[in-house]
This record gives sequence, structure tokens and C-alpha cells, in this order.
Amino acid sequence: MKFRLFVILVLIILFDLEIGAQNIDSIFYDLDIKEVVIRRKPMLPITDIGPLKSTADPTLLFESISVNLGDILSGFGSIFVKSYGRSTLSTASFRGTSSYHTQVLWNGMKINSPMLGMVDLSTIPSFLIDKMDVSSGSSTVGVVSGGIGGSIELETGTEADDSSFNILYVQGISSYSTYDQYLKLSYGGDKLKSSTKLFFTSSKNDFSFTNYRKKIFLFDDHGNTIESHHPVEKNRNGFFKDLHLLQEFGWYSDDGSHWGASVWLMNSHRGVPMLNVDYRTVSSSENFKDETSIKSTFLWDRDQKRIKHSLRGGYNYSDLKYVYLGDTGYGSLKKMIDSNSAINTLFISGDTEFRPDNNLTISISVSLYHHFVGTFDRAQANITTGNSVIGYKKSRFEPSVTMTAKYRPTNRLGISAIVREDVYGKSVVPPIPAVFVDFLLSEKLGIKVKSSFARNFRFPTLNDLYFNPGGNPGLKPEKGFTYDLGASYNIKNKTFSLGGNLLVFGSKIDDWILWLPTYKGYWTPYNIRRVDSRGLETTTELILNFSEQKALTVEGSFAVTRSINKGDPVGLLDESIGKQLVYIPLYSSSIKGIFDAKKWKFVYSWNYYSKRYTTSNNDEGSTLGLLGDYFMNDISLERDFYLKIGSLSVKIMVNNLFNEEYESVLNRPMPGRNYGLFLSLKPFL
Repeated sequence: MKFRLFVILVLIILFDLEIGAQNIDSIFYDLDIKEVVIRRKPMLPITDIGPLKSTADPTLLFESISVNLGDILSGFGSIFVKSYGRSTLSTASFRGTSSYHTQVLWNGMKINSPMLGMVDLSTIPSFLIDKMDVSSGSSTVGVVSGGIGGSIELETGTEADDSSFNILYVQGISSYSTYDQYLKLSYGGDKLKSSTKLFFTSSKNDFSFTNYRKKIFLFDDHGNTIESHHPVEKNRNGFFKDLHLLQEFGWYSDDGSHWGASVWLMNSHRGVPMLNVDYRTVSSSENFKDETSIKSTFLWDRDQKRIKHSLRGGYNYSDLKYVYLGDTGYGSLKKMIDSNSAINTLFISGDTEFRPDNNLTISISVSLYHHFVGTFDRAQANITTGNSVIGYKKSRFEPSVTMTAKYRPTNRLGISAIVREDVYGKSVVPPIPAVFVDFLLSEKLGIKVKSSFARNFRFPTLNDLYFNPGGNPGLKPEKGFTYDLGASYNIKNKTFSLGGNLLVFGSKIDDWILWLPTYKGYWTPYNIRRVDSRGLETTTELILNFSEQKALTVEGSFAVTRSINKGDPVGLLDESIGKQLVYIPLYSSSIKGIFDAKKWKFVYSWNYYSKRYTTSNNDEGSTLGLLGDYFMNDISLERDFYLKIGSLSVKIMVNNLFNEEYESVLNRPMPGRNYGLFLSLKPFL
């Protein structure tokens, strides 16, 4: 209770500072004029000091209506996107960590499930997102709590320069009876802005694949095998229907303040595809999950000459339902699992940034989360108590305070320090520090050297602690440290631009949480692992401007990630020590080429993941213990037409161009070559 009062008091102090903002402006006003006159322009902007972020190209987010956030992230360096199939669970792992170590924010509010600890990226259409920043390792300390692997910051809102009424409609028709519709209505007045986005997608998702996990044998009259082959099957029970509605308002006042509000509604009904080792028929089982969520945020910020204030708040509600019906053996289906979960999260944060001069920035941020989770399974009975419902109801309060200082002692050197203090319920973690040092070697070539070091923590999820049966209330938080060392460059002229970076990284995580089976027949989590992750990643971007209407952009990335279990053996037969973690590829790479020529646009995307182990002992002798490497090739061709009523765009896409047969997750088949046709219409108003 004392800590809550302290945090609330800090928030009040933060925003009370605005009362004296005019006085601070007047104090530094004359000094600011003198500095502009007598000093040359700094070579290293203070805003660039510290955490290294990768910002997605807005055109990449708006590349295709059928693309979700997981598809976009697959082209980012050392990020491995683990997909259970088309429009099924999709998660991102940074630098050899797990999906639980990746934190996702929307408009400043963390949207990771406090129950599961992760975000299903397949439920976030990239068409809804206006901006995406990706941070890895040390850089996440200043962004969010618990991002040991990395963080993904998503932003949506109204456009400040939008001063008219606009309509955009997109219709997509793709393979497997897939239909996508997108409608955007935006309005911009002198002060009031509004944006409405509506997205609906549906599909049978019944793609065909050769099932290499099954084999059919043909016999002669004497019972001898005369022929065998792998059957061609269809993806069973993979249907989906998703609806998204995003409404946003913005208000820009004369005093420089900006107000914003966003409400995001989502309703999803999806089948859970059957495994390719499942011999049951669709009629003998039914497996689906439903999700309804309401996310809302508000924003206020005001940037004055030496002080910037911002206030954010939000509410996140999710209702999850998973149902599995199985054949009882008498020709009827009975509920084997009827799992229901309700999650409510309240959020508020305040930030104040103080700039005494052009070489120093000091900021403080306070955030408060309060989670309320209730989960139960109506289909299972608790034998001990005789109740017909198994589950738990818990809440957790998570305040956090972050202080940041950025200082540039010389024109080439920049130093940034961050200290974060996190609280989870009644548990307080030690202060989390992070230090960043940047040095500009060459202004002409844009060569900068960056290094960082940070500690970090991640607390167990509510399922880790309280899942019934199997939760372990005695779990300790995961803790570790991470470091980065690298260099970036940026060479430009009127027709040519070449930039990129090379980075080596490493992290050590203790008390890694792992779920293991027990002799009682269920699984439970333990703090058993010490994981050592290290590697390198490099990115390159080349832009050639042949003329005002012709340009070629080529982006590439390559990463090597070794994520090794350094923990103690769990039993005499544990062979996982010193081995690569499951589902972490050693090598990953991507290339994207975009050629714009007047009204034409051609895009080629290539992704590569090396082999991944599915067993902790890295067994390569079993077909079920190893997933082979695969190359993914996608192309699209787009043509713009300018009609009397508006602009029309026609796009043709071919995904998995060379019909690659692969699995991202064991026994989860992925579609082969498939096609899409998309029409975009923007009327002239």
C-alpha cells in the first residue's frame, strides 16, 4: 500500500511540474538563442543516443491486406516467428529467447496476456498499424518491463496533417476461399481528426499438402507389400473468421497540446487445425477457439520549449473460449475441454522529459498496471473438492518507475543511463540498470559505434503461478544480463543511399522457467535452466533513385543465434545440457526488393530459416526431432490507375512461389504455392 501511495504521489508531482513550465522557458530562452548563434550544429543528435530501434517501413505494414504482424516480423534479423499454421497461433522470439520474453505494446499499453505471457501475432492485421518499432536486448529496458528478448511497439492514431475527408476500400480474394475486406474513413478538420478502420477476413483454409507423417501401403493377394506412398490430404478444421473495428479521435489545441483516444474491437472464431499425425475424421471431433477483445487507450501530450509532458491510459479486456468435443464411442460428441478465461487490465502512465540544454535530457516515467484474471474449465471436475469447475481467479498490481538521462559531453560522444524499478504484486525486484555509449567515428560516412549493457527480469505469468492443476506459486523471476556491441553506417547522395549495421550480442538468463511432466500426470513449471544466448546480426539497405519516378530499394538481414542450455541436468537421462534450445534456428536471413516505376510496383521477398530441433537433446536421428531448413519466396505486382472517380490499384500476389513443403512447428503443415488478387479504391472527394 505504501508503494502505491508513493507511485501516485510521483505521478502528481510529474504533472504539477507543468505549472512552472513557462518560468522554465523564460529562464532558458536567452541562453537558447546564444547557443544557436555561437555553437555549430551537433554531429550526434541527442535523440539518437541510447537504445537502438528498428522502425518498419510504413509501406511494408500496408503491403497486403492478408498479411498479419507475424508475417512482417519474419523479415527482421534475429527474430524467429513460430507459426502453428495459417491464421493460427503465431509468436515472435528474439535472439534465442522464448515468446514469453517478447513484450508487445499498442499505443504505449502492454497487451501481453498476464495469464499466458505472450501475444498471438496472427490476430493483429498489419493494415491496422500505422507505425512499428522493434527493440532487442538492452534497448527494451527503457521501453517496458520483462522484455528480456525484445519489444514490439505498435502505434495507431490520426494523422496530424490530414485536413480532408478520405475513403479507402480494399477487397482481397485469395486461395482456399479466402476473402478480405478493409474500409478506412478518415476526416481531418483544423483541430479535430477522426479515423475509422474496419477489417473482416474469412477462409475455409483447406489447403492441400503431402503428408509425410503418414504412409499408405498396397498389398497383393498374398499380403506382400507392392507399393507405398504418402497421401495428399487437406488441412482439416482450419477455418477462420476475424472482425476488427478501430475507431480513433485526435484533438490538436492552440497551446500545443495533443489529445487522442482509440478503441479497438476484435471478434474471432477459429477452428484448431488437426495435426498431420491425427487419424481421426473431422466428424469425430470438434475443436475451436473464440476470442472477443476490447482495447482502448487515451493520450495527452504537450511539448514545450524545455519540458515535455505526456499521459497515457487504457483498458484491455479479453474473453477467451476454447472448446474440444470428442467422440464418446457411441456416435455422439461430448465436451472434453470447455475452457473460459476473462482478462481485465487497467493501465495508466505518465512521462516528463526535461531538457536543461541541447546536450542533456532527463526524463522520468511511471506506469501502473492492474490485472484481473479469471479462468476455469467447466468440462473437468476437481476430484478433491467435488467442484465441477477447475480454475483460478487472481489479480496482480504492477507499478514501475523508470529514470533516464542522456548526455553528450562532446559532439561525437553520447552516453545514456536508465534505471528501472519494477514491482509485481508484493514482490520487488532489485533496480534494473542499463548503460549505452555511442560514438560518431565519421560524419561523412555516418559511421557510429554503439555499445550497451543491461540487467533484466521477468516475473512468472499467472498461469505459471496458479494454473490448476500444476501451477507453482514458489517460482522465482527469471533474471539475467545482456550486452550489445556494434557499428552502423549511412552513406547518401542525391541518387544513392546505403546504410546498415553489424551487431554482436549476448545474454545470460538464470532461473529460466520450464514446464515439465510430473508423476501425477500433469505438467508443472520449475526454475531449472541457465541459458546462454549469443550471436551476431547484420542489416543492409540500398536505395537507388534512377529518376523521380523510378527507384529500387533492397533490404537484407542475416543473423546467427546460439541459444544454449547451461543448466543442471534434470535426472540422469537429461541430455539437453550444452544443446541448442528447441525451435531456435542457428541461421536466419531475409531479403526484400522493391522496384517502383511510375504506376508499377514489384516486390520480391525471400526468407530463410535453418534447421530447428524439436527435442531438447537435439536428436537428429528421428524424423520427429528435427525440422529441416526452408526458403520462402513471395512476389507481388501492383498497377495504379487514375480514373475520374478516384484512384484504383490492382495487386497480384504469389506466396511460396516455389511450392516449398515445410513445417514451422512439428506436425503443423503449411500451405504450398497460393495466390491473391487485391483491389484498392480511393475515391476523389
